[in-house]
Amino acid sequence: MNTNTLTIIICCSLGSFSSLWAEIEPAVVETPVGTSENGGNWIDSIFGDGLHRFDVQAERLESDDIEISQYSFQYELQQPIVNASLTLGYTDYDEQYQPAVIGSNAHLVEHSRSIQGLIGWKLSSKWNVDVTARFYDGFASYRSIWIAECYRQLFGLFPTYQSPDSKGQSYAVGVTYNYLSGHSVRLSGGYGRDTIAPGFSFGAGGLSRSRDTLYRKSSTLRFEDVWTPWLKSEHLFNYVDVTNRSTRWGVRSTWHAALGNDWTLRLYAGYSEEKPDYEAEYGGLALEWEFAPGWYVAADVAVYEDTGEIPNAGLVTTSAPGLETMQYGIGLRWVGERSSFRVYVAKYENDYDALSASNQFLSNLYQDRDWTMVQLSYTYQF
Repeated sequence: MNTNTLTIIICCSLGSFSSLWAEIEPAVVETPVGTSENGGNWIDSIFGDGLHRFDVQAERLESDDIEISQYSFQYELQQPIVNASLTLGYTDYDEQYQPAVIGSNAHLVEHSRSIQGLIGWKLSSKWNVDVTARFYDGFASYRSIWIAECYRQLFGLFPTYQSPDSKGQSYAVGVTYNYLSGHSVRLSGGYGRDTIAPGFSFGAGGLSRSRDTLYRKSSTLRFEDVWTPWLKSEHLFNYVDVTNRSTRWGVRSTWHAALGNDWTLRLYAGYSEEKPDYEAEYGGLALEWEFAPGWYVAADVAVYEDTGEIPNAGLVTTSAPGLETMQYGIGLRWVGERSSFRVYVAKYENDYDALSASNQFLSNLYQDRDWTMVQLSYTYQF
């Protein structure tokens, strides 16, 4: 496929403005277009009073042999007491599969869909609570598709082989406490169930299949603080517990600073760990300049490094080796009274450590790649 080809989708999102309709002189008696006879506008009569936001995003990520296109549409309603959102997602995977040991080349095309809903309530001037539910159908990553094809070619002729049926669901509840003006703490907890592509092995007892259902429990503690008119921060602590895995915990710190009237800086760094020997470190910075009223240009760089996924038990494993990545990009955005848009282009490079004998059969999956990323988004609010 031509790597210069970019799939573009038009999207809508939220912005902010004081009023959708211009003021009407007292002498005017006609009902404005879009306004109901009893006052207000026809959109409010359907969705209710409040701030409405539509947001559509498109992202393209491609390398020499893998192309990923993601699209999302979100509607959000913000009212004095209640806020709600609905997000629809679609992902298209296009991969040129190449076996490392035995098998044949294959062109893999898969799609996944997701839907997520959120509703929140303002209980008082200091307390907020929200509930989120998400469902998806399809593979969660390009790696899962590659691994599933590998097992299909190796064991697909056995009567006991079953094709994967990847899907999942998750639920979360969050509580936010605004203990001081500009300072808040949020605690959230989640539970999820994922049906994944299982692994297969062949031994004396015939073809055996690994577990294909995983359960996740997670919790996040987040602190947000506005220290001065030009400096704010966010600190996050989280843990995730997955079936047959040790608990993974992580920390992340983010700082935003205004450097004068036209420049802003964002810095972040994070660390995560899982016993017995998984560690990951990452960080980045972004600098943005308002070069004209409502027009912004930004540049960013991000780095990531981990020690590799913890291997599965057995003679072979699908776990990834250690990984180092670097991403650097540039973006342009415009912010108007009711709408905004953003374009972002980046290069993404990954560098895997050497594979072991247990995962050498996936060497074409875990190879160094250079990716190109393009993101487009458009937001409209009223």
